[in-house]
Amino acid sequence: MTEISLRGQNKTAVFLGGTQGMGAACARLLAKLGCSDIVLVGRSEIKGEEQVKKILEINNEVKVVFVKADMGTLKGMRTAAEDIISVVEKIDYLVMTQGGTPSMTHLENEDGNDPGFSVQGISRFVLPYLLIKSSALNPGATILSICNVGQTLPTLTVDDLNLKQNNRGVLGFFMDESKRDSCVIDGVFLEGQIRYPEYRWVHQFPGLVRNETFDVDKFPFPINWVFWMALPFSPNPDGFAPNPINLLLDKDKYTDHFYNRKNKVIQPGDWAKNGDNRKALWEKLVGMV
Repeated sequence: MTEISLRGQNKTAVFLGGTQGMGAACARLLAKLGCSDIVLVGRSEIKGEEQVKKILEINNEVKVVFVKADMGTLKGMRTAAEDIISVVEKIDYLVMTQGGTPSMTHLENEDGNDPGFSVQGISRFVLPYLLIKSSALNPGATILSICNVGQTLPTLTVDDLNLKQNNRGVLGFFMDESKRDSCVIDGVFLEGQIRYPEYRWVHQFPGLVRNETFDVDKFPFPINWVFWMALPFSPNPDGFAPNPINLLLDKDKYTDHFYNRKNKVIQPGDWAKNGDNRKALWEKLVGMV
């Protein structure tokens, strides 16, 4: 990491979910390495302004902007894309760490989608898609997602991405939501690299990261106990950040598309590997935009 420097390269990075946790830590590290323009996207103005101050303390030469956005609805995603475009010239790094906790029940927003899935899954298609269609990304730009990788849900169909037909109990529904998220994001990143090969699509599984907002009580038993026991041994966001930043910057070393928390190549899930599934998924998501 000490060998990498962005000083004098006029690079622009956008962080979705950049006001806390992994996103904020990655933004701070990129500022330390000399990134010239940084955009933090998140819901909380207070947290956003706090991170702006921290970044300027690290590097007072960086131009850092906070964009308030709520990606829990399609309207919010469209507005976020428009607001991002208004404050950048071209994007070199699009980093997506936005998180939506599985609801473990059937919830709907104004679009008929689960709010958590909208943030965690749907927005990881909509934001890159809108930014690409608006020519906001530089050729060769890296699109990096940090989220679930490699899981599969064989029963998933694009006509029920919100799992409304799923009647399993709380634990089973939670597990299926997690698998669904992985299927969708893996599928988007596999299909994205085929449809838009001029960009670099990278999806990393972070494992358990001990960020300031992580609440084990949001998860069902026994998952909450497993997380509670594992948290003391898990890295904090600043400890984890060098791994995704290395993936982001070292294009020559990291030429694959899917990685684990230690930057080792892993495989996407079987559902996402199916070309028919991916095509149907892409068309379904385009229809939402």
